[in-house]
Amino acid sequence: ATKGSGGGAHADVAASAATAGVAADEKKEGGGSEDGKGGGKSDTMQDGEPLEAPSQFLCPITLVMMEDPVLCKDGSTYERTAIEAWIAKHGTSPVSREPLGRDQLFPNRALKEMIERFREQKLSQ
Repeated sequence: ATKGSGGGAHADVAASAATAGVAADEKKEGGGSEDGKGGGKSDTMQDGEPLEAPSQFLCPITLVMMEDPVLCKDGSTYERTAIEAWIAKHGTSPVSREPLGRDQLFPNRALKEMIERFREQKLSQ
């Protein structure tokens, strides 16, 4: 995983997350967890079709549109629950492999607003 460039690191992150069960929980059809948090509910249009989202709206760990994006010190943005689970297991950034703690996650409010506007526009069509 140290060779190459491009999507290799993100592919490793997604594969590792799937192994850890993070991606599987986020991708359940019909809508996430019992408390209503989760990608499915907000990521489908009224006719049940999935929203086609720009790639920058997708968490590189779960590959699902983010609801609570957080920015890490290495400049990457993730879904809060996914990166917290990653940190709990690995203690590092999925991209840089540098040490990373939960106290180094910051809300990405600008991205969250863009995602919310995108959802509103798509759902009103």
